[in-house]
Parts: sequence; C-alpha cells; structure tokens
Amino acid sequence: MLPQYPDTHFRIAISSNTSVRVTETKNSSEHNQMMELIQNVWEDDSWLSD
Repeated sequence: MLPQYPDTHFRIAISSNTSVRVTETKNSSEHNQMMELIQNVWEDDSWLSD
C-alpha cells in the first residue's frame, strides 16, 4: 500500500505545551485534511485496550 501523503512531515513536540506541526503539504486544503485526521485519531480512544 502506498502512503497517501508521502512528502508530508510531522513533528510532535511534548513539553509544558504539546504541539503538532505538519509541513511539506501541497496546499492549505491538504494541510487542513491532515490536521483533521490527526485530531480524529487523537480524540478516538476506541483503539485503546480496556
């Protein structure tokens, strides 16, 4: 399976203020899609074991 966003880079910084940075997207629409995907994964705890 080929990656959907092969040139995209993610940076997650954990400190007193955690942040996520997405770079190398083709345009603002792709950037927004990536941020929405990350947000959905972050909020979905169904993959965590009980």
